[in-house]
Amino acid sequence: MDMKPNILFALLLLPGLAQAVICKTVGVDGVVSFTDVPAAECPQGSRVTDYLRPAPPAERVEQVDTGITGRAVDFAGYRAIAIASPEDGGIVRNNEGRVTVQLEFEPRLQQSHFITVYVDGKAFRGRYGSSVVDLTGVDPGEHKLRAKVIDAKGKTLIDSKTVSFTLLRAPSRIQVDKVNPDPDRPGSFTITGGFQGTQVEDSDVLIRFPLIGTEYKGKVEADGTWTIDVGGEPVSEPRYQVNVNTGGLQFSKTQDTDPEVFEGQGVVNYRSGPAPDYDPAAPPDYTPKGSGISTTPGQTNPAFRPNYTP
Repeated sequence: MDMKPNILFALLLLPGLAQAVICKTVGVDGVVSFTDVPAAECPQGSRVTDYLRPAPPAERVEQVDTGITGRAVDFAGYRAIAIASPEDGGIVRNNEGRVTVQLEFEPRLQQSHFITVYVDGKAFRGRYGSSVVDLTGVDPGEHKLRAKVIDAKGKTLIDSKTVSFTLLRAPSRIQVDKVNPDPDRPGSFTITGGFQGTQVEDSDVLIRFPLIGTEYKGKVEADGTWTIDVGGEPVSEPRYQVNVNTGGLQFSKTQDTDPEVFEGQGVVNYRSGPAPDYDPAAPPDYTPKGSGISTTPGQTNPAFRPNYTP
């Protein structure tokens, strides 16, 4: 029994041979041998990797200070809070009662904190996690406004000063420009106009003729104008109603039908049209003859006295 492998294994365990290498040799008889010899005595290419030798100690890397630490920074509290908009004593114009509140903090608003806004001493619905708060449904007039920061438990952390502002309706006006006969629809008309106000685009326009009870709908364009095709109602109705619904608010106007619309159009209506043409025409010096109708009670004009023949 060949004892070389056992001897080789035993030699590898000897601490005195720690600096030697394992060298592979092949004899003339083809027998492969492994010998633990000094590194200088092992021919090139015959060295066998020794996995039993301990790896050299790792080089120590000095710790680099990156300035980043896993320790949470303690929040020392807010130093200031202010309402930047609306300004104290300022005016807000909005037809929908919308007021945008812009807040400023020092330091900035923390992630776990919320804003509560008070209008005229009453808390506005909701808690907000942003420095911008949109209020809706505010009535026109003068109001008091303040805000405070609260934590997740509802504890007040800081309170702002109270500011005053006045909410006014933006000026809105319905304008009717023209009522023209529609050349593509004989007997029908087109009504054009404009609307000045907030949220103009996509606002609904309704034209109603009250006597007949018919209605026609349209939209306000981006430039504030509108055009609505109607039927033949302008010929027979002295006036019509124009309603504009924008942002939940409705503006109304009653418009008289302009008789100039029909001039030169060959249209006879309740207000205007061609003058009656009598044929033959009376001479310029024509004076009606006759004694007229008696004003005496119980008597009649002799010209109308009946002539009975028995």
